[in-house]
Amino acid sequence: MAAPTTVDPNREAVERADALLRATQENVIEDPTVFVKGAALGTLTTIELAKLGATKAGDAGVRRFAADLERHQRALRESLSTLAGRKRLDVTDTLVFEDEEMLKEGAGRSGARFDDWFVLQANAELLKTATLFEAASKMKDEELAAYARASLVQLDADRRALTALVR
Repeated sequence: MAAPTTVDPNREAVERADALLRATQENVIEDPTVFVKGAALGTLTTIELAKLGATKAGDAGVRRFAADLERHQRALRESLSTLAGRKRLDVTDTLVFEDEEMLKEGAGRSGARFDDWFVLQANAELLKTATLFEAASKMKDEELAAYARASLVQLDADRRALTALVR
């Protein structure tokens, strides 16, 4: 009789991050609509995740990081909305089902289990967003490319802050 296999509780988050990374690993995004849609969904998801973290995290450092992350993502989203409006591109205000489910999962956790879950999810979202913005930084639409390049500075700072948080 085979021993039962143990399932890594973080496997789903890691697989999700890997899938998102593969989906955005193009060297360049050519279509401005693709970038704006991806950036809008990414910032919206990260804002909702950060709001959850700011209220549910047990660790004060995680709560502070989540509050800072929410503020930074709101600023990115506001700039994106302004730029997209000038280009007559839509910025969605609706989460996709997968992200809604991810947030529901987190809402059901508490204490250290929530903190660990939040750090994994925040890392996945920031990695996905940074990869998208890196690809967009080389696009032909110079205005969107410049926005992506400028935004990478804050995204990288947030990723470094998250890394320092878990050490």
